[in-house]
Amino acid sequence: RCDVHVVAAPTRAGAADAPPSTFTTARDLRHLVHLKQQHGADARIVVGSTEVGVEQRLKSARYAHYIDPTRVAELNVLDEHDAVAADNDDGGGGGGRGLRIGAAVDLERLWQWCEREAAAAAASAATSGGQ
Repeated sequence: RCDVHVVAAPTRAGAADAPPSTFTTARDLRHLVHLKQQHGADARIVVGSTEVGVEQRLKSARYAHYIDPTRVAELNVLDEHDAVAADNDDGGGGGGRGLRIGAAVDLERLWQWCEREAAAAAASAATSGGQ
């Protein structure tokens, strides 16, 4: 199943006669890649709309196709993991912890995760006497 929605054309001067854009929700990573390949430069992958609004208002940019990647599992990852040598740009070896943030993770979800982690760290410090 593919969710496709028609979006009305922007109402700025000179764009009233522009055809409407399509807004498609990708089902998975393969579908996302297919949609981008199918529409090429006429497509914009959008997670939030702030940047697109700026592009439309200030740069007069408009795309015929908008693609929503928020249902793509690989782009919604948000987890802490053990860092390994391959994760480090400096080549200095592994160790430590890393945070994996997928491209479709919105700021609200990231903020909630940070708040939970900060609360857990504060509780851990309090029970261990700050050590």
